[in-house]
Parts: sequence; structure tokens; C-alpha cells
Amino acid sequence: MNRNTAFYTKLFLNRFTPDETNLLLDFFPEGKEAIEGITNEQNDPSLAFQSPEEILLNIHYSWLAQKLSKNPKEMAKLYLAAFPKTLKEKIQGLLNAPLELPEISFLAKRYLQLEFLKQLLPEDFIPAHFTPKSDLKPLGALDKNKMVEVIDFLGLFDLTEEMKKIVDTKLLKKLNDTLSSKQKAFIKECMQKKDNIQAPPFPLYDWNGNKKELKKRIHKKGLIRLSKALSGEDPRFIWHVTRTLDTGRGKILNDMISEDPTPNITEAMKRKTLLLISYLQKD
Repeated sequence: MNRNTAFYTKLFLNRFTPDETNLLLDFFPEGKEAIEGITNEQNDPSLAFQSPEEILLNIHYSWLAQKLSKNPKEMAKLYLAAFPKTLKEKIQGLLNAPLELPEISFLAKRYLQLEFLKQLLPEDFIPAHFTPKSDLKPLGALDKNKMVEVIDFLGLFDLTEEMKKIVDTKLLKKLNDTLSSKQKAFIKECMQKKDNIQAPPFPLYDWNGNKKELKKRIHKKGLIRLSKALSGEDPRFIWHVTRTLDTGRGKILNDMISEDPTPNITEAMKRKTLLLISYLQKD
């Protein structure tokens, strides 16, 4: 029995009492172990059945645009015509020459959405609510903007450690002039603590004072830290996280995540990630 079959069977069995469930499990001798191995924090079966539109809206539009581009033009136009209005507008905005889209019925839209999702979703796809238990579930609940902010602030841990070593007052002033007041307040708090993670130094030696370049370097460091936190997590949870981000960030993050957690580092990075989510939600 594959993981998805076990997952939906477990959801079905959750409707019964423990004694009834044990009796019903006898009808699945080959899949009993797989079914019993499913652990979810959410057991409401109604949440497992999302509409195609809901699924599409939970994926960053850049992933949809990428998949559309692999279809013949006429087919891509039909799929795009079936998308929710907000997605259509965002994807059209990526195109040099927006497509003229046909008017289609509700039933045709639903059919096309389902057909497109067959191309887009992995075979073992399950809704985000039902991915296995994880300390990082609060991360999966963030939208793209909040997730990007978490990544940026994770990178500030590295910048803080480097700033502790700086004696050049001009460089420190340049950094403070470049950072936002929110970032400076966070760095001030971090200055009082020691980061026990031994990470490569933050690259400031060749920074020319450009604000965008510093932001890019902070973000890269944050992606590395988040990848360490996500190492060892269930691939289906990772899929949802990376699809919340745009294709650029999502692919970089996915490539850096390891199948197995890094001893000591992964747990430390998880704690920092959760700390940041809580810290940023205070605003």
C-alpha cells in the first residue's frame, strides 16, 4: 500500500471508535502497518478534499507559469483561462505579450484545473494540513511575504556575528545606514547573545556599500539556515514550503535541503526559525 492510499484510509478510519478501527484494519492485512504509521496533527476528513481552485491559490504563481510554458500555446491558453482571476492577472503580467483567453464555462474550468493539477502535483501530494507532524508547521502556515521575511531575518544571525568582529567604525555606520530600523532592533538583541552555530563568515570584505547587494547576501545566508532547519523533514511538507515561495527561491532552497538532519545543527536552526516566526508576528 502506497503512502497516499494509507493516508486516505487512515482518514476514513478516524470516523470510527478505536475498537471499530481495529476490526476494520483486519481488512487491510498488507497495508495495516502503513496505515498505523500515518501520524497527522489534523484528523478532520473534510479538510482533505480541497477544490482545484484552492490548491492552485496556495501555490506561488511562478510555478504555475513555469508549468504552463511547457504546454502548447493553445492548451496553455485554455488552462490559464480556467485559473482564478488573481492568478490569471499575475501570470499575464509575466508575459511579454499577454494571451487572449477564451470564455469558458464553470464545468470546463473545473475539468481544466484538474487536468493541469495532474501535471503540477507530485504523485504523493496531500493537503498541507495533513503532512506528518513537524515542529516547523508554523512555517508552512506563512504566506510568501512572511516566509521571505523569516529567511531575511535568519540571515541576520550571520551578519550579527560578523558585526561583533568589526572595529572599522565607518563600515559599521555604513551597515547601520543600510539596515531597516526593524533589522537594527533585532541585531541589537542578538548582539547580547552568542550564536552557537559555527557558520562560514558573512562576506563583508568585498561589500561596496550597495544596499541591494547586502540584502542579497543576507537572504542567501538565510536560505542556507532554513535549509538546515528543513533537513530531514517529510518531502511532502517541504514541497508545500517551497511552493509558497517563488520558483527562484524555492528551487535554491530545495536543492540545499538534505534528506537527513544534521546532528545538533538542524534542531538549533529549527529553534531559531520558530523564534523568528514568533518574533515577527509581534508586529
